Amino acid sequence: MERLENKHIPTNPRTKQTNVPNIWAAGDIGVHSEQVTIAMGEGTQEAIWIHKSIVNEQSDQN
Repeated sequence: MERLENKHIPTNPRTKQTNVPNIWAAGDIGVHSEQVTIAMGEGTQEAIWIHKSIVNEQSDQN
């Protein structure tokens, strides 16, 4: 997994997905905002994209 010089993990700003398929990162490991409300919002955003990924994967299998 890619890491930045400051040890953070770069992600897609919209989906929070890393450069590794099916791995997401949010909160301090990503942008390192050190704010609980930001981390909570990113976690919610990430959950939506994880759900979309699972639904798409299931429909591809059918």
